[in-house]
Amino acid sequence: MELLNQQVMKAKNMKAVFSLIWDEAGISRAEIAKRLSLSKTTISSLVEELIQRSFIVDTGKQATTSVGRRPSSLFVRQGSHFVPVITWTRNTIDFQVLDLNGETVFTQIEQISDKDQFVSVTSRNLKAICARNAFKDKILVCCLVLPGMIDSFHDVLYSTTLGMYDHDAKAMYESVHKVCKQYPFAVLQDTACYAYAEKIYTTIKVQEFAFINFNIGIGATLFVQGNMLGKANGAFTQFGHYSMDSQGIECACGNRGCLENEIGESNLSTRFKEFSGETDVVIPEYLTYEDLGVAVKEGNETAKRVVISLASDFAQALRNVVCLVNPRLIVLGGKCQYLGELFLTQVQTLLHAQGFSQMSDFTLIRYTNLDSNAYLKGAMRYFFDTYYDFSDVTGNSLFIG
Repeated sequence: MELLNQQVMKAKNMKAVFSLIWDEAGISRAEIAKRLSLSKTTISSLVEELIQRSFIVDTGKQATTSVGRRPSSLFVRQGSHFVPVITWTRNTIDFQVLDLNGETVFTQIEQISDKDQFVSVTSRNLKAICARNAFKDKILVCCLVLPGMIDSFHDVLYSTTLGMYDHDAKAMYESVHKVCKQYPFAVLQDTACYAYAEKIYTTIKVQEFAFINFNIGIGATLFVQGNMLGKANGAFTQFGHYSMDSQGIECACGNRGCLENEIGESNLSTRFKEFSGETDVVIPEYLTYEDLGVAVKEGNETAKRVVISLASDFAQALRNVVCLVNPRLIVLGGKCQYLGELFLTQVQTLLHAQGFSQMSDFTLIRYTNLDSNAYLKGAMRYFFDTYYDFSDVTGNSLFIG
């Protein structure tokens, strides 16, 4: 039992050391020992093992400007361990392989014509990726990222974006995992991964914040006391299915007037027609946020009115989020950024003007500073922080959320 406890403690300390190096590239052994309140001998031993296992590298570069002998710098090693991240969208399967520095070293996109192809096409390509000499035996985990609600308790995958309502979801995940059975396999939700990247890779200081992701659907992930509410599965909040209008558009979820249908891209053309007084205006059958943002920049008054109406409906939904969890910060990611400053300022103004002022007056809203692929690094980092163990107890397990 004592030996087991020692192994657990060693794995915990090794993870803490690696995480510090991950977050603060170039940090020294002495600084790590100080931060973790561990002896220099212990830190040196852990660092040497991490070097031997090809997780980090000692570059020999000087990390300080102090007088005397200067400690060398420690960095995460490039191209030595990999994480394949597979993303399902309605018509494509995106395969990306990242190293631990978040660099994409392999990309492949497969077009599909039917949702029944998701498992077979994913399995075939993932098997080939894991067999490549560059990645073989160097993979830490394979991640499958999905848009929707991944409910492990009821064994359901529900996604209006993918047009899927699978009541035997675990069997589907296990079928894909079967081709890379030697590695752990994590099934994660896209908005949660994007939100986790925001938490890790930006300078968020507040403990309570919300991340809203605009894509084909609209998702939200909430952080309370610095921790993600629930797991990275989307099963704890389905913000996109908040009802704006009980008589509104019928949603595939069975509700009416869902937020993502009312202000999502699928309804922009209809909304534009409603605000346009000219019957001969040519409006694309599928208007995008980007189209709308361009029209605003060109001075189109109808486009401006549409954006303001979107902001009004969105602010209404946010007022309820603020009353529930009182976030100090709301970060907007995804395609809504195309709507520009008009949308952002209108949302902020309306939230403050009409929301519960004792809370909303202290809530800042901004766009994300991360690019649209940040969720890839978010998925990798979430798995490592939540599940990975340097004692290899994760084995080849299946993790959902």
